Amino acid sequence: MKHYSILFIVVLGMAPKLLAQVPQIEKDALIALYNATDGDNWTDNTNWLSEEPVDTWFGIAVSGERVTGIQLYGNNLTGNIPEEIDDLSKLTLLGFYDNQLSGIIPSELSNLVDLEHLDLDGNQLSGSVPPSFQNFNKLKQLFLGSNQLTGSIPLEIGEMTSLEYLDLGINQLTGSIPVELGLLTNLVYLSMGNNNFNGPLPDELATLSKLEILYLSWAGLTGQIPSSLGQLTVLKHLDLGGNNFSGEIPIEITGILSLERLYLNNNDLTGNIPSEFGSLTSLKSLHLDHNNISGAIPGELGSLSELDDIRLNNNQLEGSVPAELGSLVKMRILNINHNQLSGEVPTSFSSLVNLESVRIESNQLTGLPDLSANPSLSNFVISDNNLTFEDIEANIGISGIVYSPQNNIPGPEMIFRDLGQPLQISFQVGGSANEYQWVKDDVDIIGEISDNLIIANTTLQDEGTYYLRITNTLVPDLTLLTEDIVVEIGAILTGINPLDNREVEIYPVPAQERLFINMDDPFNGTLLIRVIDVSGKEWKRKKVQKTDRPTQLDVSQLRDGIYTVILQMEEKVFVKKIVKQ
Repeated sequence: MKHYSILFIVVLGMAPKLLAQVPQIEKDALIALYNATDGDNWTDNTNWLSEEPVDTWFGIAVSGERVTGIQLYGNNLTGNIPEEIDDLSKLTLLGFYDNQLSGIIPSELSNLVDLEHLDLDGNQLSGSVPPSFQNFNKLKQLFLGSNQLTGSIPLEIGEMTSLEYLDLGINQLTGSIPVELGLLTNLVYLSMGNNNFNGPLPDELATLSKLEILYLSWAGLTGQIPSSLGQLTVLKHLDLGGNNFSGEIPIEITGILSLERLYLNNNDLTGNIPSEFGSLTSLKSLHLDHNNISGAIPGELGSLSELDDIRLNNNQLEGSVPAELGSLVKMRILNINHNQLSGEVPTSFSSLVNLESVRIESNQLTGLPDLSANPSLSNFVISDNNLTFEDIEANIGISGIVYSPQNNIPGPEMIFRDLGQPLQISFQVGGSANEYQWVKDDVDIIGEISDNLIIANTTLQDEGTYYLRITNTLVPDLTLLTEDIVVEIGAILTGINPLDNREVEIYPVPAQERLFINMDDPFNGTLLIRVIDVSGKEWKRKKVQKTDRPTQLDVSQLRDGIYTVILQMEEKVFVKKIVKQ
């Protein structure tokens, strides 16, 4: 009895450990994993290689005395995945995310046919995706992103029909995207961006009716964006940015009413922004930047009440900024810079109190509302427009404002005056603290410090290149300049002027494509030829050196009308009126 009692006690004492034991072959596989991945230097290796129950080893899950899960995310694993891993035949979860594992993915992994979740994302694994992964007929989640995998996607991947999540992004994969991916009809998440694929995006992806996330940015894809993507009716995120897609944005995309994020940036897309985008009422982010999209910004975008991030910059958009965008009260980021937009920024933008970043630089905008009351605005870039101090003074207190330089202020390119005629040039430039200085031939004109330059009686000394320089004491580090204005002074003569007694012939009259100017004798020096219209604007200017052949002027681009041809050599002038038809 005593013997049996002792044995009973021993058995009871051993019972807890026996319940937590796993087959020795599985324990050996774990030890091989520890040794192959420098377990001594893991971030956490609690109880590993000890006599403690395996289910107390850090990151290990045991069920029914079998190892069913390994989760060692971000645990400083280095080295290779050992071949012995396939001895853990009941694994359903294997997670090595965010470590430093290297080498190839062992084909032995495909023997783990009960796997439902395999996460090797964020390592340094190389080689190809094993075609034997087709054996994973229970696998629901496969994450191989952020490694150094090469080669093409194996066609056998189409046999993994249980997959719901597939991440192959941020690798060095090549080849085309296999149409077999269209067989993975349970996919909810598909990420293959940041690779080196070639060829088009296959229409077969349109069969993935459960797909909610599609990331294919910077993947090397070409051709047009398939209109068939419009069949993905539950899609929430579509990212095709950074490829070489051409053509227009397919109108069918505007029928995916579930879309929340649409990224088509950094492609070669052309055409207009479809006004039908106004139907995407769930849209939060719209990135169409860095394309060749033209036309106007559709006012229908103003109906997207959830929109908080819109980037249309670096296109060829023109026209005005629609006032309807001022109703997007959730807007945080607005980038419409580097386009050809004109007119004033609508005053309705003053109500966008959640704005954090606004970039409108490098357009032709001429007016700006007061946004200084916006508490969140910290990045405000408005340079390289046609704004004046009046627009900037009210916004000067916004942190992160960049307002310099601005485009030159346009004016008359050329003014011709007879000797003794009066000359007046004036500019109206907005601003409450402006200071002016007129400049002639890059030298300040003493005493000319208003916005109006008047010369009562012009002389030959008044000829030159003028411009007005404007500064403002409230807006430092910005100088506005007018365009150069060339002032010519001369005695207008008619008929023949004795240019060293030369006969001058200008033909044909009327002129159509070309105008010929001929002198009966060669000359020494430089002959200046100018063509001006009735308003005094110069359209053509050409300097001719000694020649014995007729000089040709291309006048095909001149509008029909009456012009004056002026030939000038030193102080001698010949003038003749012509007709352009």
